[in-house]
Amino acid sequence: MKLDKNYAPINLSQSAPLITLLTAKSSSTHRQSRQTRPPRNKPAHYRVMSHPRSKFRFPLSIRPPFKHGPKRAQLGVAIFNPQHSNPDEEELWNTAKSAEGAERADALVKLSYIAHQRKDFTECLALCESAKEIYESLGAETGNEVLAHVYSGISYSLSEMQRNEEALQSGQKVIELLEEVGSPDVLKAYRDEASFAFDAKNYEESLKWYQKALEYISPDDTDFNKAWDHFHVARSLLKLERYDESIQQLKTAREMFKKEKNLRAVTFCDEELALAYIRMGDGNFAIAHAELAMDYAVTAEDEVRTYWANIRYAQACELTGAFQTSYDCYKEAKSWEVSDSKYTYWPHVFALELRMADCLEALDQLNEANEIRRRINAMSESLGQAPEMP
Repeated sequence: MKLDKNYAPINLSQSAPLITLLTAKSSSTHRQSRQTRPPRNKPAHYRVMSHPRSKFRFPLSIRPPFKHGPKRAQLGVAIFNPQHSNPDEEELWNTAKSAEGAERADALVKLSYIAHQRKDFTECLALCESAKEIYESLGAETGNEVLAHVYSGISYSLSEMQRNEEALQSGQKVIELLEEVGSPDVLKAYRDEASFAFDAKNYEESLKWYQKALEYISPDDTDFNKAWDHFHVARSLLKLERYDESIQQLKTAREMFKKEKNLRAVTFCDEELALAYIRMGDGNFAIAHAELAMDYAVTAEDEVRTYWANIRYAQACELTGAFQTSYDCYKEAKSWEVSDSKYTYWPHVFALELRMADCLEALDQLNEANEIRRRINAMSESLGQAPEMP
């Protein structure tokens, strides 16, 4: 479930909406996002489908070497000692060194794409920050959409670094710039800002922006996109413990995904519905939706969805007193997670084992339960990370 982060470089002198141009696929496609959006040191399987952010996915935030301004002499070592990977890149570096104004900023942004593609995130963000300073120094000569594009890159960078509050601030600037000129790209900005807020655990703010996206009418938008808006509104409501409202939004999203014949998206809704009913203490409805999620996972031979279906089914069974079944499902999920190091996130492993211990205690196997707790407490202390339930 790796993200497709490819995008095509654009000419920032063009007048077309830039955030749209950055997207390698059409705005109706959806990239894979996170399952309740964990920190980025978690493996890729902690993700669900989401609205596609702009493919201008700038990297982790860094301190640019040219923080005092866009003058050529202050652009830092990267400008004058580039690691050329192709003739086009070398030509762009030459332009960045010799040109002025918008031409220079265009070259810096294009170089940031190249840096991003080779995962040189430090250089990528530095180039983005420098381009922003140049564009801002040009005043009215720079269009709102051009500047919004660069701010969008900055917000993605901060988000990747988990500097989520700063990402929110940059994302707000993107929205302001696009709203000012009535750009339809503001819809994507709403969705991005909602995602940044969710990452920051600011669920009220996330709900606000997802609702704005849901209410925004665009002839270029699709029912599939709106279904995801309902889904993400539901997730924010679930975090705010507004379970009845969350369930209604999830049911709406589920019906819309059914009309789109997208079984995988329907399954995401079933997983979240199971969780919502678990939180409400309704074991029977939780089991029903967990079983639907498992049906898809098994039929599709989707290991990641099987992992999540097992956890939801285990939680539902534990709620209804089926402790042996719950134990077995927790164990299967935990075993899959540790079977490949690229999927292992130890705080989740610890939490699953502790739930297994609870089930064993309920089955009168107290010694076994206490041994698990002893072992997990020792490992958790050694790692310096507390258990965290998926």
